[in-house]
Amino acid sequence: FCGGGNFLAISPTSLADQLKEEGEKRFYDYIKGGLDITVDIYTCKRIDEFIINKIELPKYVDMVKKWKSSKYGFSGNLMKYFGVAWYLAGKNLRKSKLVKKTGERNFPIVRKPCDICGREALDRKRISERDMKLLRTLPLNASPREENLCPICLWKRTHPFAEGISLDELAEKGEGSYIALLKADGDNVGDFVFGAEEEEIPSPSRQLKVSKVLDEAAKSLKGVVERFDGETIFCGGDDLLAVLPASKSFKCAKEVYNKYLECTASRITLSAGLLIMPFKFPLYMGLEMVNELLRLAKETKNKIAFQIVQSGGIKLSPKARNWEEFEAMIKLAEDFAGAKGRTKLFQIRNVLRKEGEKGAFHFLRYVEGRTKSFAEVQYLNRILKEVEKRTLPDIISISNILKVKE
Repeated sequence: FCGGGNFLAISPTSLADQLKEEGEKRFYDYIKGGLDITVDIYTCKRIDEFIINKIELPKYVDMVKKWKSSKYGFSGNLMKYFGVAWYLAGKNLRKSKLVKKTGERNFPIVRKPCDICGREALDRKRISERDMKLLRTLPLNASPREENLCPICLWKRTHPFAEGISLDELAEKGEGSYIALLKADGDNVGDFVFGAEEEEIPSPSRQLKVSKVLDEAAKSLKGVVERFDGETIFCGGDDLLAVLPASKSFKCAKEVYNKYLECTASRITLSAGLLIMPFKFPLYMGLEMVNELLRLAKETKNKIAFQIVQSGGIKLSPKARNWEEFEAMIKLAEDFAGAKGRTKLFQIRNVLRKEGEKGAFHFLRYVEGRTKSFAEVQYLNRILKEVEKRTLPDIISISNILKVKE
């Protein structure tokens, strides 16, 4: 399995240390020290040793007992009980991460400041000949020297795709001054990978298949974001973080959900947080808020929570909504944003502001009684349903974001 920030490999015991060393080396050579990695080796035992020693396997112990008495027998063949070993290996890895020293590195750092950010610079002995060619010569104090770079600045220099995103240009793609942060995460992916919900026996072949499915899903989601003029900040495993033009973000979120279900054959659902904000709004605050929105959505799972931050302050109290309800709200907001719906929207908004939701409900009933067109009656009924569900103020706020410049 390899996805997001995780990988799982199987090897003969005699080659495990060599595999670990090579894996760490390749990781640090590629990342250039920007991140750490924890690699742990778990030596598998016979399945009967797991049972005899009464090792605690929360929520999987019943499955183990079922397999023990099933047609798969109890031969002690680890391949038949791969999931148990994998679960215990994950437990050991979490322990290793807890005791690991913060900031541990596999290469020495000299006490020289980075010429770009001021952090400690890399020892030149750890920089490859290819990367050394990218270092600039600094004519300082009439004594030219090659610049000193920290691991992160060197990584940015050697990876062009790490260049920043222009938020104002992104906002202009939506013909407005707002951008959106979309963060999505698969629900109960661990159970799906393990096979707990389907009561399937975990095996290396299943792990490999699931890894490919999640990898294809990540690539597909990135393509969806690009179609809506967005930029993917991170997409791997079951996680997505993207920044988009605000007016295109609502449809993009629903399309991301549909594509994820399609890629996983609807066996994994998706929760998401969507934050609409001015492009000048502090990005670090936006990231904190979208993280909180995702957390809210994942409390009940398979939902989306969204919030709008406008120049005058925060609009809309965040609430997790199911995807069908979200889609219905977007469709009505699009009608309001169009020229046809603006007159009616202006009337409804005035009544809503003066008389509240109850007044808006009675006003719509009055208009419905005077309307002869069947299509118009259906349209008003849609609005009435949203009034009853108390989502109309949210829909009006969304419609204001969807409006484009004339």
